[in-house]
Amino acid sequence: MRNYRAERPSWSYRPDKLMRSIIFLIDSSGSMDELFENRRKIDCVSDSLTALLSKPEVLAEDDEVGIMLFHATRWGDVPRIDVVTPMKPVVEIRREMDKLLRKLQLVKPIGGTPISFGIDQALNALSDSMASDRRIILITDGENNVGEPPQRSAQRAKEMKVKIDVIGLGEEINPLELSEISEIAGGVFEHVKSEEELAKALSMLLKRLSMKREKIRVREGDELDRIVSDLKDLDSELSDLSDALASGKISSEEYWARASELEFRKRELLSKMRDLRSAVIKRLTSIELAMAAEEDQERLEELRTCAEKLREILRRSEEI
Repeated sequence: MRNYRAERPSWSYRPDKLMRSIIFLIDSSGSMDELFENRRKIDCVSDSLTALLSKPEVLAEDDEVGIMLFHATRWGDVPRIDVVTPMKPVVEIRREMDKLLRKLQLVKPIGGTPISFGIDQALNALSDSMASDRRIILITDGENNVGEPPQRSAQRAKEMKVKIDVIGLGEEINPLELSEISEIAGGVFEHVKSEEELAKALSMLLKRLSMKREKIRVREGDELDRIVSDLKDLDSELSDLSDALASGKISSEEYWARASELEFRKRELLSKMRDLRSAVIKRLTSIELAMAAEEDQERLEELRTCAEKLREILRRSEEI
């Protein structure tokens, strides 16, 4: 692993267009060598992280990811950064997973906890990214005890529009400090007390990001249009059939055989309409619950637009 001090990293990956850029910023101070349910904390973090990096449902191949460790030297408390993997597309990291695992197994936690320094170095690495969603996922078991207060770095992240999510391990963290970092930088804070909770927190966080990265689409209107069009076609066929019977072009037996077939298709379409309405109502309820909890104004406006489209679909379906 390469080692950096406070200089700007020279390895920043410069994508032309990406949905997400994420740096996993992991505490490698001396306390991360301590046991966490009979295993070293650093090993718990490494295993949970590498397991998730392998899952396509939480990270897309064109997302870019970097992994950085932060600590301070044993003497003099000089902050240091170890670059486990530079920023690169997830698809490349997955091809090198064995190499990544070997690097993480060699980590020897040491020194103090320079959280502010670690955040600053991660921000430097993200500064050239063109991704629409840039974030740092900070994992630590302690509190900042080297260098400047981390709130200053969190404010810098906010100004750069980089979100910081924080996962605190164990009982020795400073929850007020860590939650303030995430609050300032628009992220979330999770306090975990077991390896199982750690894996679950990482999984839920990344799945949450995966859901947020996708633009909301309302396709139910297209389905309603198809049903309405098919119903109009059936009504037209029934009308033509009645005219044919009245003019003597078809017999009553032919009429009733064809009319029964058309009425059966019509009942099927009306059943589809009821199913569509139920699905729209269910989705609208979920959207309204999400609106109540959403703090991002851009996302909130997107949810509002989606909800209004769904309400309009319900109104149209009631008129049929």
